[in-house]
Amino acid sequence: MLSWGAPTTTTLNGVTYLIQRESLVYSLNGVAATAYLTNVYNSSDYSQYQSTTGGSTTTYTYSSFAIPATVKAGDAGVIGQGVDRSNSNSNSNSITTSYSVKSNDATSLLVSVTNSEYAAGTLMHVDTTVYKVKTDGTGGVVSETFQEYSSGSQRSNLVFTVN
Repeated sequence: MLSWGAPTTTTLNGVTYLIQRESLVYSLNGVAATAYLTNVYNSSDYSQYQSTTGGSTTTYTYSSFAIPATVKAGDAGVIGQGVDRSNSNSNSNSITTSYSVKSNDATSLLVSVTNSEYAAGTLMHVDTTVYKVKTDGTGGVVSETFQEYSSGSQRSNLVFTVN
């Protein structure tokens, strides 16, 4: 089950931010597990400020993050980049957040937001969330895919679909 908690607010360095936690509860080969991610967004423009993966000490702080005001099918690009400033690995771990848009049907688009995490320049994790966005402004999550890499080769691929 994929869920998001209600956002709360906090103030960091005089700026008000929204904090939201994403939780994923699943069973794989009969073993139950929970994964979570905590995101911090600037409350004035909703740009991402930080992202912390649950169960780890990795906190990515974004140096740039720009959400496109409008999108259309075929659009794609990088919307943010950050580095891990949470431990001694400072600047060796990084994240790039990108998006792509494709047509779904006559009244909606599918917007994919992908976080690609790197350790010392080597791809380690890819997390893609696909959103369905309707022309009336409504929509929601369609799926989330988690991919793990080791030495540049993919070693796992988990796809969760929202019913």
